[in-house]
Amino acid sequence: MEIHSRKGRFFVRLAVILSLSALVVSSPVSAEPILGFDNPRAAQVRMATLYFRAAGNSRWLEREQRLIPVAHSESFEKALVQALLDGPSQGMKLTPLFPQGTEVLSVISEKHLLFVTLNERLMANYPDEAANIHIPDFRSGEGRLRRELAMGSLVNTLTESGEYAQVQVLVRAETTLTGSLRLSSRYYLYDNDSLPDPLTRQESLIMLPGYAAEQVMALWQRRDWTVLMERLAQGPSEAAAQSAFTQTLEDSPVILEYVVSPGVPSPDGSYATASVSLQYQAMGGPEKSIENWPLRLSRGAGAWDVPWAAFNALLEACQ
Repeated sequence: MEIHSRKGRFFVRLAVILSLSALVVSSPVSAEPILGFDNPRAAQVRMATLYFRAAGNSRWLEREQRLIPVAHSESFEKALVQALLDGPSQGMKLTPLFPQGTEVLSVISEKHLLFVTLNERLMANYPDEAANIHIPDFRSGEGRLRRELAMGSLVNTLTESGEYAQVQVLVRAETTLTGSLRLSSRYYLYDNDSLPDPLTRQESLIMLPGYAAEQVMALWQRRDWTVLMERLAQGPSEAAAQSAFTQTLEDSPVILEYVVSPGVPSPDGSYATASVSLQYQAMGGPEKSIENWPLRLSRGAGAWDVPWAAFNALLEACQ
């Protein structure tokens, strides 16, 4: 009886083991989550704030916010530089700042300093500079400004998060020999190879709402109606209305002096209000003034604009 009892217990245990084995076999487990494999070609997208030149040969930088791809094998900072080299999105009132063919080779961090290595194309002239690059006034004016804005766009984009405070630009020479990889003053069209300090954030280059209003006021003062009407947003589309507005501009008083405040953006950034103070004089009339007129600006396609209706209200106030 004892032998039969032992055999019974043995077969019960065997049945339990076989049942558990069947459960394990019938429930296959994928190895991929356990291994944690990431495809090196896979990319995620992250929101980025990028700085480009405002349209119209402006001396300011404007911001564009967009999603950019970040490859699994590269850093977010390198992806930011690549996005700057790719240029602004279509339809934005923004201008790219780097010569065609410029490539980002590496971005390496050292505490709060970023080392950005670009290829030699960074030092090349822009295609539209061929006729002017050797003219001193151009070199010290638009030529230098364009390059200062390019470096400003780079450092402002890379320091936007607050994680990094400085950017050192390095250039890998491919056809010329240089004593240092560091970007020299020759890049800015100076006739020397001195080595500037690492770049720091340049808030003074960022377009504020009032700067757009100031451009419109300057055009009014110069009485450059063609360009002024191009700068105004949401203007009349009918030919008759445009003609009437042109006549209103012709009849407008002469602007003697004006001051425009920087402007305060709305909480959502869709509009801003700047204060305009001006002295003006109608033909043959006395000098008059307006103090702190609120001029509302709108934001669209990455730029601040003065709507036609807002400017027309200021015109009427000067009548």
